[in-house]
Amino acid sequence: MHAFRLGLLFCLAWTRVQGAPETLGIPADAAGLVYVSNEVVDRTVLGQAINAAFKQDLAQNKVVRQLEEKLGIRLDADIQDLRIGIFTPAPNDPEGEPELVVLLRGHFTPARIEAFARSHQVPATTVGKFLAWDAPKFLEALTGETATEPDKKPSVLIAYSKDLLILATKAKAEATIAALNGKANSWKLPAVAATQQEALKNQWLFSYVDILKAAKPADRADVEESGIQSITLSVGENAQDLQVRLSASFIDADKAALTLLQFKALPTILDGALTVAAAGKKPEEVAAMEKLLDLIHKIQITGAGSTISAQLNYPAKEAATALLEAAKKAK
Repeated sequence: MHAFRLGLLFCLAWTRVQGAPETLGIPADAAGLVYVSNEVVDRTVLGQAINAAFKQDLAQNKVVRQLEEKLGIRLDADIQDLRIGIFTPAPNDPEGEPELVVLLRGHFTPARIEAFARSHQVPATTVGKFLAWDAPKFLEALTGETATEPDKKPSVLIAYSKDLLILATKAKAEATIAALNGKANSWKLPAVAATQQEALKNQWLFSYVDILKAAKPADRADVEESGIQSITLSVGENAQDLQVRLSASFIDADKAALTLLQFKALPTILDGALTVAAAGKKPEEVAAMEKLLDLIHKIQITGAGSTISAQLNYPAKEAATALLEAAKKAK
């Protein structure tokens, strides 16, 4: 959805808050959650590298500049938290993309947002007692750019309070407000995901997705054949290492065992591929490929019953250096 470009930009800004993912306001029928936090990241080696690599580009982004100039929202100071609820694609959606609810927590001025929308004649409806602004039209007014193609999932922007903005389809916005008000249940993190979430204290990224519920209708047969049920991802950093934790649950132990064998064979396959790919490459290109392969070899993959787990502890300074080098080459 074009309107969700705004939410993704907020995500790239590495929003700031610490603690376990708060699910209040995510409707109970969600298939998963993506949570981004940067209070911890700002103190990490990798976080400092992210700021160094992307802060200037972000500051020059047109939407980011317009947010501050027209709405008084400073991404580096006013956005605290980003949570994205992921939902089963609507039956009548021809593309079969999952529906999303984006909750932005921070410091906002609802009156200023409303004044901007009214002055630019952004269409609005109501959701309960709240004005729900047409999100694609709001974004067009903010950037001065017209979308190249119509939004197939009409979405709305609601300035719910001075602490919270909601971006969602109208139906999901109604469910979100009901969950926020306690008139409906909010989604709860499954126990299998909560265990991993609690195991990594200094995390700045967490996500959990029920793969089958979130899959496009056209992909569901393949998902069922694979036997995968859910994926949980956590990323953090301790005093020395970037820490990544990934787990996948399957419908039975046989499906998990087959997938585990495939993953354990991957490093050997890549070793052979590197030998072929290195032919004729420059020394610095070969070094970059070897560094990537080294990282892959450091991933520890284990299986227990119907669950596969992978963990990576990689020197944070090396990860930060690689990020800065990649950003420099991209520019």
